[in-house]
Amino acid sequence: MTSAIAGQVAVEHHHRYLLAREHCRGRDVLDVAAGEGYGTALLSQVARSAIGVEIDPAAVAAAAREFDRPGLRYLVGDARAIPLADATVDVVVSFETLEHFDGQDRFLDECRRVLRPGGLLIISTPDRDVYSRPGTPPNPFHVRELDRPEFEAMLRARFANIAVAAQRPMIGSAIVGEGRLAPRVFDTLPGDRFAAADVLPDAPYLIAFASDAALPPPAASLLVLRDDLDTDPAARREAEARAAGLDRRLAEAERRAAASDASLAEAEARAAQSELRLIAFESSEVGRALRRLRIVVDRWPRTARLLRRGVMLAWWALRGQLPMRLAAWRRARRLRQDVAGGAFQAVIRDELNLPDPAARRPLPAPGAIRLPAAGEAPLVSILIPTYGQVDYTLRCLASIAAAPPRAGIEVIVAEDASGDPGLARLREVPGIVLRENPENLGFLRSCNAAAEAARGRFLLFLNNDTEVLPGAIDALADLALARPDAGLVGARLVYPDGRLQEAGGIVWQDASAWNYGRFQDPRRPEFNYVREVDYCSGAAILVRRDVFEQLGGFDEAFVPAYYEDTDLAFRIRAVGLRTLYQPAAVVVHHEGVSHGTDTESGIKAHQVANAAVMADRWRGVLQAGHYPNGEQVMRARDRAHGRPVVLVIDDKVLEPDRDAGSRSTFEHVRALLREGWVVKFWPDNGAAPSGYTAALQQMGVEVLHGPWSGRFADWIGVHGGMIDHVLLNRPHLGATYLPLIRAACRARVVFYGHDLHFARLRREAAVTGSALSAASAESMLQVETHLWRSCDTVLYPSEEEAAEVRRLSPRANVRAVTPYCFDAFPRPAAVPAATGGILFVAGFAHPPNVDAAAWLVREILPLVRAELPQARLTLAGSHPTSEVLALRGAGIEVTGAISAEDLAARYAAARLAVVPLRFGAGVKLKVVEALQQGLPLVTTPVGAQGLPDLAQILPVTGDAAAFAAAAVRLLRDDAAWMAQSAAQSAYAESMFSREALRESLLGAFGVVPAKTSLAA
Repeated sequence: MTSAIAGQVAVEHHHRYLLAREHCRGRDVLDVAAGEGYGTALLSQVARSAIGVEIDPAAVAAAAREFDRPGLRYLVGDARAIPLADATVDVVVSFETLEHFDGQDRFLDECRRVLRPGGLLIISTPDRDVYSRPGTPPNPFHVRELDRPEFEAMLRARFANIAVAAQRPMIGSAIVGEGRLAPRVFDTLPGDRFAAADVLPDAPYLIAFASDAALPPPAASLLVLRDDLDTDPAARREAEARAAGLDRRLAEAERRAAASDASLAEAEARAAQSELRLIAFESSEVGRALRRLRIVVDRWPRTARLLRRGVMLAWWALRGQLPMRLAAWRRARRLRQDVAGGAFQAVIRDELNLPDPAARRPLPAPGAIRLPAAGEAPLVSILIPTYGQVDYTLRCLASIAAAPPRAGIEVIVAEDASGDPGLARLREVPGIVLRENPENLGFLRSCNAAAEAARGRFLLFLNNDTEVLPGAIDALADLALARPDAGLVGARLVYPDGRLQEAGGIVWQDASAWNYGRFQDPRRPEFNYVREVDYCSGAAILVRRDVFEQLGGFDEAFVPAYYEDTDLAFRIRAVGLRTLYQPAAVVVHHEGVSHGTDTESGIKAHQVANAAVMADRWRGVLQAGHYPNGEQVMRARDRAHGRPVVLVIDDKVLEPDRDAGSRSTFEHVRALLREGWVVKFWPDNGAAPSGYTAALQQMGVEVLHGPWSGRFADWIGVHGGMIDHVLLNRPHLGATYLPLIRAACRARVVFYGHDLHFARLRREAAVTGSALSAASAESMLQVETHLWRSCDTVLYPSEEEAAEVRRLSPRANVRAVTPYCFDAFPRPAAVPAATGGILFVAGFAHPPNVDAAAWLVREILPLVRAELPQARLTLAGSHPTSEVLALRGAGIEVTGAISAEDLAARYAAARLAVVPLRFGAGVKLKVVEALQQGLPLVTTPVGAQGLPDLAQILPVTGDAAAFAAAAVRLLRDDAAWMAQSAAQSAYAESMFSREALRESLLGAFGVVPAKTSLAA
């Protein structure tokens, strides 16, 4: 068996296929995303028949040539639309496919569809908690990775039985399941220690077996890579001799390393002095002069770019590199021309699952279009005005039927007396209401007449030359339901070739309008977040029916068509509602089919005349709240005239269910959105994990991720003048971004430290005795001190930390800000059973939490079990390390990442929360959550940091014996449990309400909070 891949990847893939082959004997097998086909060929050696499906035609052709055997064939096809009939195969195999696209549910549904009853799915995917730990560079080819609970939930939704094993490459590869047949695994840890576990720790891949039939017990599997060292004594002796030589060289290297350690402290001291000298230099006359020069250069980027190019050309000429560089430039220019010529459009069409516009598509048969039944009270009435063009209308209807929305719908087609002989075909479509006007009313009046017949809560006006992509109708309706302030919601319109047609509209002071984003790449960040807009083109807009009726429908001043949608958006705004753009609703629009494109003749000619009507009617509004034509486009597209624009910078896209820092920044972002601020978010790592990025975008945040946003210096150089505030998170980012911000804009810079990093490192050094941590603490103090002095406002999550900053830097403008907030503070009505156990919630990528878990299990839990032998412990949270996984045992569970719903259920079921931190800094989310949940808590002085008088309502101790005694009392004493629960809830409500966070945050930005704020 041959393969073009090599190395460890080949080992991993071969091992999966070898394991799967054991389940394929004498059966009909499908291999989805077969790649170059070697795996399918491996399965075909034992299967009755084997089919490999791959989307790349070249790969399919190559596989068919190389692997030619009876019962084996390869097909071109998409994993989300498998080219096989229902119930065709006994086994579906697909390895490392799921993470490469967004349509994961569609893919799994397709796998289920082609399986015969009782068939088996064998599928693998990376475990996000291991494969993509914090600090790991993101895999650019992965669109959406899953953690284990998410993976299992997807499979359980489709199959009665599942079994999941973990795979980890070693010298070879191991695949290990769980349960009584799982082997005992010993893993090495730093410091000549070993961890024992009944699972395979740090396994980056998950392999699942899923079926409605009973599954065999999960078995362990090993792939052993043999070479001459296994079988040839002479080769082994030679290798041992080489190893002895390497041992000698290692000893010498260790001696040199020990000598280097002696100079480490001196080097770090010199680095700290250099930092101080740099700060002093930046404050000097020369430093200020150079800073002014940088500002000048950044304000004229074209001049700076020409100067840089001149210097580079001169250098390349001197070095003899000019011909090579010129050839590279020509290649790059050709590539740009290819992209501009349409290469990127093919990629977009593939991502959106659009057909090739040049290909001839069969027209859907009217009787085959199956629309869902309308029901008594549809949520959405879809109104399709037509004037002939039956072929386009049939395609529009077929697109709705192909992926029916969750929302109840009715479909009304309003045919405006075109006399088209093809109308008979529309009468054959079941499930539509076909209204045939007795006389021609014109587009606008026909729409109003159709709306009078509608029964839905919302009206979706849909041009007949549109095709609705799956999920679009639900995305529009969901946003309208979630936002009571929304009167109109518009879709993202794309051309059939994949280019963007409109991402909301901009109306300028002269009433001229832009289809924002026209002809651009629809994947760019600026086109992919919910935002308020001036208007949305009427080709696909959802309007509240009560508002439409209140306003009298489209205004007949704009008969027969054009600007009626823009005027409607302005009238909706005049009654206090908003027009929102929903990028998740993607609609293909064959622009010009209905009314043509020539503004000199036909209905299209009314576009120019109606623009004048619009300008006259809304002159005062346009002058007061709109920008001159083409100016300040970023603010214009966000309707930011008079609204603050804030740029938020953090190390990654916020993951509020995975780490406390993300949760805190997330709540601050949400609070600013509720105030009507425009929020831009810059993730330092440039990555855009799909679920978390989409959550921010749906809230209304523009996430400036790679590769679209480029270098921060370039972005801020272009947009800095339109930014009012910057919220800069974490010291290591502050040191990098602050000079670039100051050089490019005059925005108020607010630095949020999250905790005093130098203090946390000092405590870590005191607990662990680490000289490196001690040196790092002093270096961090220098960095933080510089930020305190340089930023306009400094925020920390507690007054305790703010006071320490004032002591160390008296001139700093420092404030305490509420880090977290909640809408509800439940009071448990009854005491849970003692069997509910002990809960420690933490993100284990953070070293203090790993230390806390180890101290809890090794020193505190044995004392608790001496009194209560059945006491159970759950360590709940993402990114458990090998050391944490090794703590699993009888009555000790390590969950890994869990959903917000699962966490809430665990809080409700637990008897006691513990936070046994020995070092750290700042207000701890896990402490605050236990307070808010009313779940009695025992913690340490480190856990209680930043929470005044906490020791008056709950046990706070750093002594293991006292900690255990407090835990035992709360596990036994129901009266003490109830009293502490009530006290905790009251404390949390007084400290962590949404209003407390709002007031403290707005005050930090120099804003006096208004009485009310927007819903978000």
